[in-house]
Amino acid sequence: MAPEFIRSGNINCTCDTYSLGLILYMLSNSNRLPFTEPYPEQVTVNSLNESTNRRLSGDEMTKPAHASEALWKIIRKACAFKPNDRYFTPEQ
Repeated sequence: MAPEFIRSGNINCTCDTYSLGLILYMLSNSNRLPFTEPYPEQVTVNSLNESTNRRLSGDEMTKPAHASEALWKIIRKACAFKPNDRYFTPEQ
């Protein structure tokens, strides 16, 4: 979920953009969320909680392991911490 959805419930269409960005992140990172152990290490409950906390606090995500620079640019914008920094429409 987008950070603002969890923190305040004040949502708009950019929450969907954020969610899609996280899916793209996982697809290009061996099915791993940001801030969790790299593949092939086992993902722990603690790292999943840490991942959520870091995303909610606005920490900068690292580039997914298998993303090109062009895809990483798209993911980074889609998953921007501030909703106004994300894509507003699928066409963008």
